[in-house]
Amino acid sequence: MYQIGRNNRRSEDGFTFIEALLHLLLFVVFAHLIYFLVMEFNELSGMQQKRIEADWEIGVTDISHYLPYDSVVTVSTDGLTVNVTTPHHTYNLRFLNNTLWKRQKSGNETLLTGVKNATFFLDDNKLVLKAQLESGVEKERIFIVVQSAE
Repeated sequence: MYQIGRNNRRSEDGFTFIEALLHLLLFVVFAHLIYFLVMEFNELSGMQQKRIEADWEIGVTDISHYLPYDSVVTVSTDGLTVNVTTPHHTYNLRFLNNTLWKRQKSGNETLLTGVKNATFFLDDNKLVLKAQLESGVEKERIFIVVQSAE
């Protein structure tokens, strides 16, 4: 019978140098991966804010196009609807269901989504839109309206 003596047994205590290098390599790879993910998240959150800002600017630009100089503009008492009457068209701008809409006859056109709160009010020849977006950002835009004689 073959017996292994004490001196021929391999020690099972601790790590070998190669095992330690392998663990260090894995740690470095995971650290780089986590760093990359954090940087991408920061970049994406910045892009989200830019998208919200771009949507706002596009929406208010559309609204300004619907306020011609030869129009009569009135605002409802609750501040949620603006009625615009021109010699050729009648339509309204309305805040409903977290969206700013343009309604003409029986059709609706989306102007701006992601709006938590919005109110319109007239101040002399200024139509003021105050809005709180779903991201929590508060915005305000003033449109100059020249009221034609009624």
